[in-house]
Amino acid sequence: DKFCGMPPAQRSPRLKLIPVIVNGPKAFQQTVANRPAIIGNKLKATWYESENHMEVIVDVGTSMIATQVWKMMLPQSKHLAMDIAWVIEGLNETELPEVVLGCCHLSKPDLNKYRTIIPQTQSRSASGMLF
Repeated sequence: DKFCGMPPAQRSPRLKLIPVIVNGPKAFQQTVANRPAIIGNKLKATWYESENHMEVIVDVGTSMIATQVWKMMLPQSKHLAMDIAWVIEGLNETELPEVVLGCCHLSKPDLNKYRTIIPQTQSRSASGMLF
């Protein structure tokens, strides 16, 4: 409830991505290295919310490093198995243990088939991937 009541500027720096490469090319495994990342610190996050719903679009194009990782991942994606969890980062003992917002398993996705989405409230230079 506390997270949902925060303004987007406070929510974004607490949104953590935890990737786990289950299987995939060595170069990609070494690059990602199963490290958690606070994605709102380096990537632009646009939040949409209503009374019973909240979503975030994270623009990988707003970080040179994220763009390079994404470009490296695209041709390798058909050989990749990956678990992903999105977590609210706990900043003090009352917020621990951290809460998983959602998780998924991707198995050999062909990321070239996903389409780029452009939120209507942003400029045409923004991009995100729709899964």
